[in-house]
Amino acid sequence: YCGYCNLYNNTIVNNDVSKEPDWGRGGNVYVYFSYSDSGVAMVNNLICGAKSGGGVYYQQAHDDVIRFNNVWDNLPANYGTPDPRTGEDLYGGKAEWTGRFGNISENPKFRNASMNDFHLQAGSPCISEGDPNSLKRLTAEDIDGDPRVYARRVDIGADEFVGYVKPLANAGADQHKLAPEAITLDGGDSYFSDPDGAKTYRWKQVLGTAVELSDPNAQQLIFTPPSEGWYSFELVVGDGQNASKPDRVLVVIGNEVPVADAGPDALWQVPDFVLLDGSGSHDADPPDKLTYTWRQIEGPVVQLYQFTSEEMEYYGIDPAIAYVECREPGIYVFELVVSDGFTTSAPDTVKIEATAFTVKQTAIEIVSPGANYFQYPVVSGSKLVYSAGEYLDSSWSIRYTDLETGRADTLQSQQTDTMPDVDGDYAVWTTGPEGYYELIRTSVVVGDLSTGLVYNLRMQSGTDSYGYPAISGSKAVWLRHRDVNTSSEDQYRRSVYDICGADITNPAKPVYFTIAEKAGHGLPYPYQNIRETYESPVDISGDLVVWEADGDIYGADISDLQHIKVFPICTAPEAQSDPAISGHTVVWTDQRDDIGDIYGADISDPNQIREFAVCAEAGPQTQPDIDGRMVAFVRSTSNSTGPVELCCLSREYGLVQVNLPEWHYGARPRLDGSTLIWNYYDQVQGLTFDFGYGLENGPVQNLTTGMRYDCIQHAIDTAGEGDTLVVQPGTYEEKIRLKGKKVTLTSSEPENPAVRAATVIAGSGQQVTFADEETADCVFTGFTVSGGSYGVFVGGSSPTIDRCTITNASAAGVKVWNKGAPVVSRCEIAGNANGAELWAYREKRVVLNNFGTFRNCLVVGNRKAGFYSGYPTLENCTVADNLGPGVDAILAEISNSILFFNNEAAGGANLRVEKATSVVTYSDVQGGWEGEGNIDADPLFVARGQWVPTGDVRTNVGNRVSMQPGIPVWAAGDYHLKSQGWSWNGRQGKWVWDDATSPCIDAGDPALPIGEEAPCAAGDPLSDRAGANTRINMGAYGGTAEASLAPIAPAPQP
Repeated sequence: YCGYCNLYNNTIVNNDVSKEPDWGRGGNVYVYFSYSDSGVAMVNNLICGAKSGGGVYYQQAHDDVIRFNNVWDNLPANYGTPDPRTGEDLYGGKAEWTGRFGNISENPKFRNASMNDFHLQAGSPCISEGDPNSLKRLTAEDIDGDPRVYARRVDIGADEFVGYVKPLANAGADQHKLAPEAITLDGGDSYFSDPDGAKTYRWKQVLGTAVELSDPNAQQLIFTPPSEGWYSFELVVGDGQNASKPDRVLVVIGNEVPVADAGPDALWQVPDFVLLDGSGSHDADPPDKLTYTWRQIEGPVVQLYQFTSEEMEYYGIDPAIAYVECREPGIYVFELVVSDGFTTSAPDTVKIEATAFTVKQTAIEIVSPGANYFQYPVVSGSKLVYSAGEYLDSSWSIRYTDLETGRADTLQSQQTDTMPDVDGDYAVWTTGPEGYYELIRTSVVVGDLSTGLVYNLRMQSGTDSYGYPAISGSKAVWLRHRDVNTSSEDQYRRSVYDICGADITNPAKPVYFTIAEKAGHGLPYPYQNIRETYESPVDISGDLVVWEADGDIYGADISDLQHIKVFPICTAPEAQSDPAISGHTVVWTDQRDDIGDIYGADISDPNQIREFAVCAEAGPQTQPDIDGRMVAFVRSTSNSTGPVELCCLSREYGLVQVNLPEWHYGARPRLDGSTLIWNYYDQVQGLTFDFGYGLENGPVQNLTTGMRYDCIQHAIDTAGEGDTLVVQPGTYEEKIRLKGKKVTLTSSEPENPAVRAATVIAGSGQQVTFADEETADCVFTGFTVSGGSYGVFVGGSSPTIDRCTITNASAAGVKVWNKGAPVVSRCEIAGNANGAELWAYREKRVVLNNFGTFRNCLVVGNRKAGFYSGYPTLENCTVADNLGPGVDAILAEISNSILFFNNEAAGGANLRVEKATSVVTYSDVQGGWEGEGNIDADPLFVARGQWVPTGDVRTNVGNRVSMQPGIPVWAAGDYHLKSQGWSWNGRQGKWVWDDATSPCIDAGDPALPIGEEAPCAAGDPLSDRAGANTRINMGAYGGTAEASLAPIAPAPQP
């Protein structure tokens, strides 16, 4: 056993681990390398005759750590290693190193192996075949006390053969000349056992324009090249008994100018040493060795450190590397020039932006009673979901904990409930019978965490199995394995699968769809590794789905279920697996370069996919997850576990490493905004983090400090009390959390509807979170929040939310929880499940009531209620055309509002309250409601929005094709009030008049001021058709500059 140490020039033969306890692995050698220490290696060893366990069983082998060994005749194979994805033993095939890095597999020709004499015979393939660059590592003598190197080049094995050695050709060093001239080739350094014996030389040209050799059979010859170019020659020497292997020499005539590459622009933390890397520089002429000259040309003056040749050799430093010490923020520019000894390159520059980083972390306390083991944790907002149960079987249930309130509960479908995913209040998971080392078929279900109800999505049949689900918003996807044979392990492991899913807007009536048929092959259920199958073959974010397809990564746009668009993302050589997606960025594990790297791609345009490396370093980086610009992965030290790494994808500088204050170890990290969780053996661990860096340029600016940022969350994490953070128009695919900060977070022009519409926070999950005791001094204004489970989540806080559009949330546009009490003004809340959900948590004596004040809000076109539960206060709101009730609350206070055209399919429930103490005044309520100033009349909106039906959706059910009606979508209307005087047309940006006048104009509470309603003073063009309103209007535009104006009363008749 060799762990983290060097193994040089050993002979290891005929060992057997079949009776040993170490899993029967590594019959001759079990070696464990280190990715962080390139000095650990296995070199020049002779390894043969293992009776079991393989000749070499290795872990974490990388680069050339196994080189110039002879591994031969071992059982069951010469090389073995654990599969990096499953942990299963791999022998031969992908585990082989024969033919790579000087490794051979030949009979070593021992002197007398049957008598344990393992000295080499003459003619052994191990003689003079060791690593010629390993001499510094070797002892002066071999196992017998003989010189370690006998014939110019070291042998393979513990014994250095002493005696007759076949000749070794040496054609001399490569040469480089600028112009044609007479060239001398000399084989005088070739090796002969008898220096005074016969010597023959045979030179042959193998490359370039034919030249005339002065004497091809001489030790030394001369030729003159006719022109510039490459000329190569082969030398074979002999001693009358044997001929050597050929050795080559290259002669280059002429010169290619070298090319300097100063590396990509980069972001570095200060204070720190900054690495300058010119290793991408190159010279087309092989004999040349480049020299590197760096100098600073911009920025604060710093000391530049370049190493001497002696220091480089002693410390093993690449000559292309230099360092500078940056102690202050700023932009530094460095220039690199390289020389090949004949000429210098054109200069190349690199920009280093040095800035201070904010990095903090807070551990999450996770308590879940009653379970011994936790597996597969996932998180969405405050919802932590995982599998829990016993170790020795798979009789697990789904547990979830609310990280805000501490509430915990259990969901269960069948005997085995495992591998969940969660978004908002919906969790999906795989379920089935007991599957501990059993070939089973499984099903997929969805659970509503708010009600505890579980719905079947797809149930296993006698042939098909469903599993590995993922969810985003109202859409869930999974693998459907076809024709699963539970009687044949080989066939089971290679079951073909489709990529399928469902729209679960109504989980009791899902609308199914098929994305890709026969997409790949794999296990329907990981029966041999039920606890540590940390890879996910499919993922979804919004309307984008990604999956693994037999070692490739594919994607699909499912925004139109009648016309799903499938496209390749990565089809590079070797295997790609375990994709994860957030917004339009995909990451995955990639084996094109080694055992595992993290690669990514921007799929904003499926026809122009931009691929990039996230982390391509020695050793396996696996199990990536992404949320917004944050990426987490495992730097594996075993089959599946290792340090949990966190990094950020900057807009300009690529990957930025996040060095958390503490080291974390585990598997299957999962990100949700600034929350990171992972599996730590049988536990769930997690933390929340602050991370940010300031830049000289960026779309987000702190007006107080002047600093700019890549991301909104970075600006929040670094903000101080009273700061104003301004966000430029654009789409920001990130979750944000205000973290108790008393700041104003605003678009560049919150009053401008066009700017609000163009400044978008989009994605999946809980989009905007106030859950850290924010007060009214925490202001969020001027944004469109689109998609996700909750558009805005308010937990135990009372922030100010102003002039926002909140739309397309699968659970609720605004969710108020844990005694929250926001003030929401001049917002449009449309196209969500519930508009605003203030659901009260009640369990035994614990009651968490939720409140909210909504002023001048337009709450329309939501699939369920406009307002659901809790204690809402509505002032000048329009609540219309919601498929559920307009307001369905415990207790409501409503004034100057319009509640109309809600719940029309079920008879028109516009207002329902539990408590008779609710107060409704000066409001237009369809169906009527007792209260001062209330009316029941068509409010005469300019144009009601509509629920537009979509076409039928095709899906496969078993071997049948079925069609289902699609989910209708909301088309916005115009909820200004009609007037024969004036009404505001937002699309045209001007005042217009209509053929009728709404009864809600001049009908609000006469005790209230009319606010910003147009005064229609004399001389005002508006006074031609309208007089000044005398009372505030009802509805969302009452008291605002867009309030409709009553027509001038007709003159009295004589």
